Amino acid sequence: MFGLVHCNASILARQNTDPNLYFVRTLMRNWLWPIITFFGITGNILAVTVLTKRRMIQSSTNNYLVALALVDTAYLILTLIINTLQNPCFTDTSLSEIFLTICRPIADFSSNASVWLTVTFTVERWVAITYPLQSRRWCTINLARRIICGVLLASLICTLPSAFEVKLVRIVERKNVSNTSICTSYIKAEPTVLGSSLLYHQIYFNFVTYVSQFQRERETENLMRIQIYKIKLRSNIPVSQDLSLVPDSRSQAS
Repeated sequence: MFGLVHCNASILARQNTDPNLYFVRTLMRNWLWPIITFFGITGNILAVTVLTKRRMIQSSTNNYLVALALVDTAYLILTLIINTLQNPCFTDTSLSEIFLTICRPIADFSSNASVWLTVTFTVERWVAITYPLQSRRWCTINLARRIICGVLLASLICTLPSAFEVKLVRIVERKNVSNTSICTSYIKAEPTVLGSSLLYHQIYFNFVTYVSQFQRERETENLMRIQIYKIKLRSNIPVSQDLSLVPDSRSQAS
């Protein structure tokens, strides 16, 4: 399945990994991930079909969900292609080198955009629950679409350097077989000057790590605030005393 059909013992014997680890990787890449991708893409297609109807799309929340479903679908498809081409049956082939070089930066962009869209969607929900009166003015469709475009642009800028880490090079080899010169050419991905720079990897890795940590902290904080606010409402606790969750009554009256 997904490349294993054409494998032979000599190809699989080149795997210098632990047998148990190789079994888990094979199970995840060739069986579980295609199943997860199938159900994920199916669910996202159904979500986009429902949420893009005329009545449903007239909501800022649904605009976030549609954008999130689209980038998630792109990420699932690209990671499935990457996992398939990383199979030992496809490695060191021109087709796999081309697709891996193209798909990896786009997959990074889709993953980054998905995380940031989740953060903005969480913030939007927190604003709608915490400031119900002001949310009608703040959480508009036009503003949501502007934020979505801004998130996509920011994700593109953050992941753009990864597209210049590797370049495709055509390699030509000549072999003499029975006094006959045979030329063979293939395409191989080689690291660029940027991709070979240790300083670049250290700076970029620290930047991505910091941004990812900030994303998780903000999303967790907003989710906790929403849950605390709901618990206080159910328990009839006066939430107006918590200035971090509910605005001042005078600002709402104005």
